[in-house]
Amino acid sequence: MERELKLRVRIEDVEKLRHAPLLAQSKDGSDSSQLLTSTYFDTPELAFHGCKASLRVRAVGNERRQTLKLEGSAQAGLFDRDEFEMPVDSDTPDLKLLQDQIGADTDCGRLIRDDATAVRLTPVFVTRIKRSAIPLRLPSGDELEAALDEGTIDADSGSVPIAAVELELRHGQAESLYGVALELLEAVPLRIDHLSKADLGYELLVAEHSDAVKAQPVQLSRRDSVEDAFCSIARNCLDRVHANERGVVSGHDPSTVRQMRVGLRRLRSALDLFAKMIPGYPGLDEELRWIASELGAARDWEVLAGSTLEHAAATGNVD
Repeated sequence: MERELKLRVRIEDVEKLRHAPLLAQSKDGSDSSQLLTSTYFDTPELAFHGCKASLRVRAVGNERRQTLKLEGSAQAGLFDRDEFEMPVDSDTPDLKLLQDQIGADTDCGRLIRDDATAVRLTPVFVTRIKRSAIPLRLPSGDELEAALDEGTIDADSGSVPIAAVELELRHGQAESLYGVALELLEAVPLRIDHLSKADLGYELLVAEHSDAVKAQPVQLSRRDSVEDAFCSIARNCLDRVHANERGVVSGHDPSTVRQMRVGLRRLRSALDLFAKMIPGYPGLDEELRWIASELGAARDWEVLAGSTLEHAAATGNVD
């Protein structure tokens, strides 16, 4: 099981981040950077992508490692998913090595057991990443790895640069990932990244659009503490905001703007409701207001171009 927090950083800030106190004091003085070349494979109709999986062979020097990652959950930016990694003897995947790992009754399991799949596998995109891996041991005893990545994702249809830091939990509590992220945020601007490198690669191949996502019901228990209740409600609001981010950026579905604004409004209400017991940090409400106002103009245009003009045209009130 892989548990990691992905953060996007501007390319011009990578070197500054490398010298952030937390990372600088954890280095042993040696340069641990590696060039990672990962070739992602799929069938011509992208069957692995259809199964919400990614299959790659990574080259590190003369070593080759095959990795299959399955769809998992990504809450508040924390990726939690099954990962199967093993050495291979060539630059192409060996699906037989995965058959003992993946159940035969799943879509992905049936795919890797189909003899035709191996024959039809072809490279679909390549990531070329210079990675600096820094082990972190926190005062709490939790162990993490911070990986600073710089490189490109290349496909026949185009190429995109990438600069990111990945915080992977080795031992301990997932909450420690956020603590490290907040400390790194003191050095350079960072933002939670909800897309894996495989996601970005497939975006070069497939013009997929994200539909608007509404909130799921909040599940609370009578035994929940006030803190537990607040965390559940706040996480629900953040999940709604994050789930609509891609739609807002692409502009394909304007209703994603409304759903993000509703998530922000509910988060502000939750912060106000719990303020006496769990006060937010100074300036948080102002930041949330700012984001909502930035989205306000787009929402107004959606209402005008949608329901307002349609209603006016239907009633004959358009001059």
